[in-house]
Amino acid sequence: MPTAAVASVDISDFSPPPRSNPLVLIVYLTLQEVVMGTVRNERREHPRYRVNKDVLSINQDILAEVIDISKCGMSCRCLTSTDRPLTAITEIELLNCELGTSIESLHCRMVRSSQKTISGAFTSTMITHFSLEFQNITGSQRQQLDQFIKDNSLLETNASLH
Repeated sequence: MPTAAVASVDISDFSPPPRSNPLVLIVYLTLQEVVMGTVRNERREHPRYRVNKDVLSINQDILAEVIDISKCGMSCRCLTSTDRPLTAITEIELLNCELGTSIESLHCRMVRSSQKTISGAFTSTMITHFSLEFQNITGSQRQQLDQFIKDNSLLETNASLH
């Protein structure tokens, strides 16, 4: 069986992008996450899974990219304004436009958030990372969530879901 050589990559080898373009910064941050590896080993009740770039979370205030998800919650990122920072999120819809799948009315609570201001031409824009914990999930939503994770996970370990 042929073997593949694995190169060691140091994130410090990458220089930061110009700060004038928020899209370039988002691409850089995504590359940084890929180079740093998948979700770090953490002590959690349920494993977290990286998801396809087509997976979004929406509510009445935001449209966010889902970074990873578990049976208990997820982490996301979005662009927000310094004039209108992200507020408490209590309900979201998960969707994948490519596959045409969604889970509506997922109740949740925000457990963590952090902002990074983008300097340059868009001085009133921030990248906000936040984590949500699902709450009061119905049996039907739990089944939909399990299937959603299976259909949208990037990791091979998604086969371990029941």
